Amino acid sequence: MSKGHSAKSCKNVASCRKCNKGHLTCFHVDNKPEQTESNQSFCSEVCSIVDQHDGVDQSMVIPVWVKGNTSKEVLCYCLLDGQSNTSFITGELQQQLGLKGVDTQISLFTMSSRNDLIRCKVFKNIQVSSYDHKDIISVPRAYTRDEIPVKRSQIPKSEVRKKWKHLADVAKHLMPYMPDLPVSMLIGSNAPNAIRPRDIIAGLETEPYAQRSILGWGVVGKVCHGDNDCYVSHRMLACGATSKVDPGEKFVFSTKVKEVLLPNQGLKILSDGITKKDGHYKLPLPLRSQQINLPNNLPLAQKRLGQLKKRMLRDQKYKNDYYKFMSDIIENYAERVPDDEVSLSNGSVNYVLHLGVYHPKKPDKIRVVFDC
Repeated sequence: MSKGHSAKSCKNVASCRKCNKGHLTCFHVDNKPEQTESNQSFCSEVCSIVDQHDGVDQSMVIPVWVKGNTSKEVLCYCLLDGQSNTSFITGELQQQLGLKGVDTQISLFTMSSRNDLIRCKVFKNIQVSSYDHKDIISVPRAYTRDEIPVKRSQIPKSEVRKKWKHLADVAKHLMPYMPDLPVSMLIGSNAPNAIRPRDIIAGLETEPYAQRSILGWGVVGKVCHGDNDCYVSHRMLACGATSKVDPGEKFVFSTKVKEVLLPNQGLKILSDGITKKDGHYKLPLPLRSQQINLPNNLPLAQKRLGQLKKRMLRDQKYKNDYYKFMSDIIENYAERVPDDEVSLSNGSVNYVLHLGVYHPKKPDKIRVVFDC
């Protein structure tokens, strides 16, 4: 550092102890290494199977057999999504299965929208089975949507699995990719037996992992070492660079659905079906669906009948008033059920209970209340 001392005339030439170049060791900076040839080769092979522009991550999308209340069964891809609180099927799948459903509307809440009121149809107890038909579950409730928000690149492919050593054994459990098979169903947390992981095969912290559900195996995570990521979640696409995002992180957006009942639907059923005969009005039951499945509550009816009998034995006036009221009902209004319909087990048999009450201001006039 003496006056006039310059680097070109200095006999004590400094060199870096790390790279032997002409700078001090404290000034050494490790440059980020270029992507290795093995990684480049790996990505080239994977991206030849999965379109890199369409996304390089995969999800729990598996082939399943779907069946409604008819004998018809349809094969399609299904997304298992624990971030959705309900399940969906496409309108196309509904038509293929011949399902009628019930008109309703739902309030849909996602990352990209809030409280959107959507008219759709609702179905109950849709049967879903694994590809080999070994396991079957029932989805208690599902709604129609135009499409299921899944990119086809997210469907696990056995060829991709073989590129990862820790997933090689899983590849034999995955069905061959079917490019013409649509993604027609999403099963959410309202069917937890389908969502619950049965087995998991994990690699390193940032590597994709395999997961087995009761309906089959799937793979979750990024399957390529490329620089760009695309995150797809329920009608929302977010793209960014991995240099700004922890490669182990994934964005998860919850989908919440609440069914909103339509009051006009019940009023329309009544207004369309009301009739008048002999001065009396007859109204249909305001059922949301004619395909009802009522519980056969005969044991409960028999228990209540026994309680009614005990009260009549204790109270003669109650018994006489009750007999008089019910005799008028049976003679002028009631209709006898045919014997061959009483024992039906198709969900159309249900017993209406009844009990007699007195108004405090009319102690001599009984009123029999039909307890539906």
